[in-house]
Order: sequence, then C-alpha cells, then structure tokens
Amino acid sequence: MIELKRKTDLTRDSWLHVHDHIDEYVTTPELEALIDRTVDHIRTTARGKFVAYGWSGGKDAITLQWLMEQAGVDAPPFIALTRELEYPAFIQWVRDNAPDGLEYMYAPLGWKWLRAHPNMVFPQTSRLASDWMFRVQRTAIETYSANNGCDLVAVGKRTQDGNWVGPKGSNISHKKGGASTWSPIADWRHVDVVALQRYAGLVYPPTVYDTPRGYEVGTGPWPARSGTSSDPTAPNYGWNEVWAIDPEIVRQAAAEGIPGASEYLERTPQ
Repeated sequence: MIELKRKTDLTRDSWLHVHDHIDEYVTTPELEALIDRTVDHIRTTARGKFVAYGWSGGKDAITLQWLMEQAGVDAPPFIALTRELEYPAFIQWVRDNAPDGLEYMYAPLGWKWLRAHPNMVFPQTSRLASDWMFRVQRTAIETYSANNGCDLVAVGKRTQDGNWVGPKGSNISHKKGGASTWSPIADWRHVDVVALQRYAGLVYPPTVYDTPRGYEVGTGPWPARSGTSSDPTAPNYGWNEVWAIDPEIVRQAAAEGIPGASEYLERTPQ
C-alpha cells in the first residue's frame, strides 16, 4: 500500500493509485460514517449563523462544497483571485464549473506589482509563500466577511496538510476584530478526500491536477507556485513548470519585464 501521510506524498501517481485501490484504504461504510458525522457537524455549527465558504476550485474546496450541499446549508461561496496573475485555462474552468452564486474577490496584484516584487516570483521561503496567502486568500476572507457580516467563513483546511485550524480541540479560529474561519473537514485524511472523489464522482480541474506537480501545488496564481527550485537545471524550476502548463504566460512575463522570464526563453527552444 502507498501511504499518503504528508502533502509531499500527493503525487499524481500516488493519488491515482489510491483512487484505483480505495477499498484498501477506506471502506464505503467508513466513508459514509465520516460523511454523516461531518454533515451533522456542519448543520449543528451553522445553525442560526450566517456562513459563507471559500471555494478555490481545488480538491479540498470541492470536498467542502459537496458536504455543505449535503448538509443543506445555504452558504454563499466566493473565490480569491489576482487581477492578472492566474492561469487562463483555470479561470475558464472556474467559469464553467463554479458553484451557483460564486462571488469573485480580486487582490490588486498584477504585472506592475510583480515587477516591483521580484522575490515573490516562485517563493523560495515559507515567509514569502505565507505572504502570497495573506495578500490573496486571507485578504479575500477578511473583506468578504466584513462586507457581508459573516459569523463564520468555512474553508477547506485540513490538519494533515499541516494547517492550523484553531485552538486545541477546535476547528474554528476567531480573529479579534476580523473574520472567524471554520474548517469542517479539518480531520479528513488525504485518503478520505480521495475516497469521496470516487464515491461522489467529484470532478477536479484538469488545468490544475493534470499539470506538473499539480497535486502537490494545488490552485493559486502562477508566480506563487510552491515547492519550486531556484536551480534552472532542476525539474521543478518554476519557469520550467509554467512553460509546460502554458508557454504564453512565460512569453507575456518576458514582455512585462518579469525577472527570469527572458533568460528562460533564451535558453528554451521555441
């Protein structure tokens, strides 16, 4: 059996292996019990509150969406994006597959901002990766919650991904003077998410998960791509990966004067 213990274990091959042999990892009665428990938790926690949820188009967000719908909770969804730094194919997939009523929240980050912050291109430290998260996802959560008076904003964070979801024994994080986030699937394992995908026939965006390291990286702006190498000869060199996904992004980055893009094109056969 392949073990999915850490996010770094989530390669496309390992995910598909677990998907094809799911009964070795999670039985249908086990999954149904987990679904029932989570749905009951969602209904109980949301009762009498105005709840919204963040939807990224990623596997955990799609899991959360399905469970919220099963719970019958009328929670409006929203998505956090940048103005100019998304994969065009992913944006089209979102438009074609978004949950009803999805609200688009845009961080004011584009080519001009990226030129002024070259260290944010393929972040090489956890601090810079967190800065992307704050500028895009967290800002959207705070803004949406403040604008709509949310009691809770549900998100698809899970502890097996290394996410902090709240004080010990809780999956709700209260921010003084800010949004309170709630992680209904905090205790779901990677294999549980795989099992639900197969059980419910959930469709993930191929524009994310059929790309290099798609399961490890997930959704997000292309320059925020995590786990990249600063070594141009490495397989996971950021420009290599983006070129494999959408060469036009690299060409536009070069035209916009983003450091590294022109140099990459000079070395890459066109």
